[in-house]
Order: sequence, then C-alpha cells, then structure tokens
Amino acid sequence: MKIKLNYKGVELDIDYDYREAEMQVLDYGDGSGTQGCSAGIDTINEILHKGVDISLLVENDMNEIENLILEEL
Repeated sequence: MKIKLNYKGVELDIDYDYREAEMQVLDYGDGSGTQGCSAGIDTINEILHKGVDISLLVENDMNEIENLILEEL
C-alpha cells in the first residue's frame, strides 16, 4: 500500500505492507483454533522524500511513522 504522510514538516511517500486484523477462534470444531491478531503494519518497504529513499535516515523513528500511518487509515 502507499500513503502520503507529513512527518515533522516533511512530505513523505511511504510504501508499506498492511496486515488486516484476524479474530480469535478458540475452536474450529476439530480441536484447532487461532489466537488472532490486531491490524498493523507488517513492513515499511520504502520511505521517499522528493523521490529519494530516506528510510535509513528515519530508521529510529519507524514506530512513530507506523503509528501515524495507522492513524490515517
């Protein structure tokens, strides 16, 4: 997925993989089940500013950037 995001006054184009939420299932009838998971960002593939990949420059801010992406969804 792709999103345009303003981060600390800088316009970013971000390419990322999104994980849909999965509900917990305790028993499918055959004894199996799943724990489920919340929605979230699996991977940020690329962060561009004016066409230049700046992922390494913001790697310490990835959690904050992921949270901003989730707020925009």
